[in-house]
Amino acid sequence: MAEFNFDAGNFGLGLGAGVLSTLAVQRLWRLFQEAGEDNDRALVRTFATRTADRGYLRALVKLAQESHMLGRDVRLGEVLVEPRFLRAPELASLPDEDELLSVFDAIPQIHDYPFLHASYNIPTMSIDDLSRGDGTLALIGIPGSGRTTALLSIALWSSGYLEFETPNDAVKEQLQEQEQDLDPRELADRVSKRIALAERARNRYIDETKGKEEETREDAGLKNTGQGDQDVSRFRQIAPLYVHLSNVRPATGEYGRRIDPAEPFVRGLQQTPGWLTSRRMVNRTYKLLEEGTALVLLDGFDDLPHKDRPAMMEWLTSFIDAYGDNFIIVSMPPTGYGALMDAGATPVFLRPFDDQNITDSLTKFRNVWQELKQGSITFDKEEYENEDAFFTELVLTGRCLTPQDGLLRQWSWFKGDTEENESLQVQRYLEYLLPAAPGMMPELQRLAMLQLDNGYIRLKTLVDLLIEGDETEYATNWTDFSVVDADDEDIESSEELAEEIFEIVEEEPEPEESLDDDMMSEFYGHITDQPDIEAGDAIIIPEEELAEDSLTEEEEKDPQRRRISREQARVLRNLVKAGVLKQYRGGRYQFSYTILAGYLGALSIKHALPATVVQKYQNPDWSTAMRFLAAHRDIDFLVAEQLSQHIDVLHENVLELTNWLRYTGTGVKWRGDLLRYLGNLMVAPHQFSLVRERVAAALLSSRDEGVAVIFRRALQSKTSEIRKLGALGVGVLRDKLTVEALTSIVLQDAEVNTQLCAAMALGAIGTEDALFAMIDLMQMSNSNDIRRAIAETLAANREEGYLTLYDAINAEDMLMRRAAVFGLSRVKTDWALLQLNETFLEDDEFYVRIAAQVVFKNIYEEGLRGVNAYPSLTEAPWLKDWGSEEIEVGNLPFDIEADELFQTAFKEARNDLIRALATQTIGQVGEYSMIDDIYEALRDDNAIIRDTAYRTLGEFQQKLGKRIPAPVPAIAM
Repeated sequence: MAEFNFDAGNFGLGLGAGVLSTLAVQRLWRLFQEAGEDNDRALVRTFATRTADRGYLRALVKLAQESHMLGRDVRLGEVLVEPRFLRAPELASLPDEDELLSVFDAIPQIHDYPFLHASYNIPTMSIDDLSRGDGTLALIGIPGSGRTTALLSIALWSSGYLEFETPNDAVKEQLQEQEQDLDPRELADRVSKRIALAERARNRYIDETKGKEEETREDAGLKNTGQGDQDVSRFRQIAPLYVHLSNVRPATGEYGRRIDPAEPFVRGLQQTPGWLTSRRMVNRTYKLLEEGTALVLLDGFDDLPHKDRPAMMEWLTSFIDAYGDNFIIVSMPPTGYGALMDAGATPVFLRPFDDQNITDSLTKFRNVWQELKQGSITFDKEEYENEDAFFTELVLTGRCLTPQDGLLRQWSWFKGDTEENESLQVQRYLEYLLPAAPGMMPELQRLAMLQLDNGYIRLKTLVDLLIEGDETEYATNWTDFSVVDADDEDIESSEELAEEIFEIVEEEPEPEESLDDDMMSEFYGHITDQPDIEAGDAIIIPEEELAEDSLTEEEEKDPQRRRISREQARVLRNLVKAGVLKQYRGGRYQFSYTILAGYLGALSIKHALPATVVQKYQNPDWSTAMRFLAAHRDIDFLVAEQLSQHIDVLHENVLELTNWLRYTGTGVKWRGDLLRYLGNLMVAPHQFSLVRERVAAALLSSRDEGVAVIFRRALQSKTSEIRKLGALGVGVLRDKLTVEALTSIVLQDAEVNTQLCAAMALGAIGTEDALFAMIDLMQMSNSNDIRRAIAETLAANREEGYLTLYDAINAEDMLMRRAAVFGLSRVKTDWALLQLNETFLEDDEFYVRIAAQVVFKNIYEEGLRGVNAYPSLTEAPWLKDWGSEEIEVGNLPFDIEADELFQTAFKEARNDLIRALATQTIGQVGEYSMIDDIYEALRDDNAIIRDTAYRTLGEFQQKLGKRIPAPVPAIAM
């Protein structure tokens, strides 16, 4: 195999040309937008628009633009923050002294409590990056993290309706100001010479590396995607198809005894466009699936009732097995995704918001506030000098929240309520969707109970409930609330609003649009006289769905049932129109967001007997409601019930209480005991590292002020691992009082990982004192890793961080320049890449130039690298290398079988590192059959192997979604 020789000079200049070309394209695109060109221009840009049904694409774009929390008033593009993604940990491997490791490997990533790593500049992937490598992904994130938004963003980006522009930054603005003073001819001459020089270098680089790309990919262990032109993302070469899994019903019996796994998928897909488009697109959709040219986006697994999830997982694995040549992305919660891995999926994690994301999100929300018709932004003018100061405070206190929770918090703050009350925040959002909500809370609570008890809201179940109860108590009279303006000055209260709503005659439905305009009517299911169609089109919407409001024989005979049924059908339709409910196939409804069902469900049992509450608690579909319930009543008995469960490997029976704690006030009796218990659990001697990390992450998720004391004390621990977590924790909490202590750790601690985390924590604190301390440390520290960690931390800040790096790359100190090279490699802007190129070509010190060469090589390889599944146990590269060496020296027979080789490495290897690698690999690939062997490894004499074995058990529990008993007792609470 030919050796790949990297020419950083040519590549750097080539990057310069590519950057300038990209800038030109972006400017042209902006001109088209400013000229008011119609969105149909996107229809000529990508494969999707040439192969997918045009009507479906329009419906998908409409769905994507409106399926977010503000979708009633603003388009997704106006408030979207570009989603970023995290790789799963690299497969266990032997150490490579020549490999440049990521300094951020020291930061643990706990994805079900993600705020420990959220504030740190860990490497991420873009949507384009996801398209490389294996074609089946499990997109993992906690509820409210933005998985639906990410999937729909992928759909928009794939079809050419969405582009992500590089935002402005302080350096870019500074350079633009400098160029304003240049004569236009001088500026044009300078740019043209730069482009010409870069283009010549780029062409030479292409000639030299032609044909070597696949060899490079093979050397790096990367899979060939077969996508053709590497300059075009694979997502731009396939057609996006988005389906919510509640619309996929594989077990209804409507398909016959044996079905093609695509049939339920296509039936679900038909729910997005109008009726005629849904009929017409069937053949084309099957063709896309069979040719492997579909981007299948499957959403909403954790919206499914828990009882329905096993059947859905069985269908998912069958679909992946049958149509795995397509690119398939399934959104999943942080537990229970192991079955998808067994089917060939690779886990990727949605990156939680960092400070820059929080700022961008708040800025966009502020810009659209007037469109939401919520009045002016309200703030305490005695506490805040002006609106900008108020905005800054909201940014600084916005950590440890999902994007969904962050938006609800912003809403309340802008309305003048700065109290951290999640229930109030959800109520405000509910009233935005439905101004009449305060006057019809009993009805909404009833619907929430139906959903949480049964999985879905069905009209028949609702009518049965009303018939069985007192009609005057349960009947809903408000049927047309969605047509009333919430700002009507004549309506003084929600009760009066509801009464006025009742008097409004229901509007006539709009006629269906013609076939020439592919945007069909929203309610396309009323055509029952369907002509015969060919076998290839044989997916017909069942007649009971086409006429969901048609009366049953029972209703025809019972006038009371008939009246209530029609009335409640109108209620459900209008709740869907208002955005409070979503409708799925089979006449099933759910609240649009889990938090709405959870909040209303909690209110419905606020005064219930403890026995009733415990009964609801035992149903996992009520889990979100239990969190909200903590804000409305004493739940000491539930806390006791939670703690009475057997301790599991991940300590979820205790850590879940931190999610409850954030909804309660500071006066609850169990708050102090819980914090004390968790603090002791984190710092207990001989504690497993996974338990320490999870406790630290869960404490931050609680948003309780008392956790600051726990992390400050951790900084003083004699155990380096505890000091590391203490440093990360005070960084997330922006604890200004710990700057001096963190600086001392960076300079004096004996453990490199602890030093790195303390240095990065200074960046997370982000005050002026912390920034000065970081700059001093870059000059004082003797460690290249420390300087690099600081530089890469600065790269997360588009203001002070970018300016600091721009100055550092031109500093007199050689070590400062070298560190700045690594920092700028994380800055994805044109000026940063050009500055790196100039540094490589012109810097006086070889030590700095070689760093730039390494950076360019990494950028190139990262551009080829995809997201790839773990190999099987016996295919692990470290096992092959170790086995070859053992066979060569005669310790193992030449003909040893792969399974026997792995067992030898796991149980009998004299090298403790090999046994630890084997133990770790078992957890990463999910070899659950070896769980007994892992429990046995907990007794190993080597502490590292014991700790690795416990982490493997944690991997098992995470992937299986089933609690595994902890092998050791916990601390008494």
